[in-house]
Amino acid sequence: MKMRTRLAAVAIAAAAMAVPAGAGIANAATAAPATPAAATANGPSPYGAVKIPDAQWTAIMISYSLGIAFWYSSSSLGTAEGVAYNQCLREGKGDPSEYKNDCNVGYYIKDGYVVAWTSGPYTHATSPYATGVGWARTQAAASSTAKYYCKYYGGKSCRLDSIWEPATPIPAKAATVGGRFS
Repeated sequence: MKMRTRLAAVAIAAAAMAVPAGAGIANAATAAPATPAAATANGPSPYGAVKIPDAQWTAIMISYSLGIAFWYSSSSLGTAEGVAYNQCLREGKGDPSEYKNDCNVGYYIKDGYVVAWTSGPYTHATSPYATGVGWARTQAAASSTAKYYCKYYGGKSCRLDSIWEPATPIPAKAATVGGRFS
């Protein structure tokens, strides 16, 4: 499943571009959410929550200059990373005035959560805003780590931005595996 998430409060919509069946795209929402809400790839998500497939590797590649996180889920971590990375590069080449060759930071998760916190509408590499990303078995732990890094990188008023969460509860025996590409 291939997705594109605009950092800073996302809404999920069906893809309007040539991507595999079942894929989607996420673009910026205009209003800040009042309460969390989950979403599938086909419906709106005022809180920026994205359901990721169960027992699949999900890779998230971030271009801070574009202000977009590209993600892909697959049974293979290498495939998930490669597709997310290539989608980021394609998008960057399509917007050369904004793109700063920064599709080199990414995260991966299997049976867990990835959460992003930001201090503002991070849309350019020279933006004064900070973003922090965390991953963990629980949303609370991932969120705490992301908030910490947002503040660590200079965020003054960090807020929850995006959540990648399992489509169903994580089985008790499943091992959460995650990390950072760089």
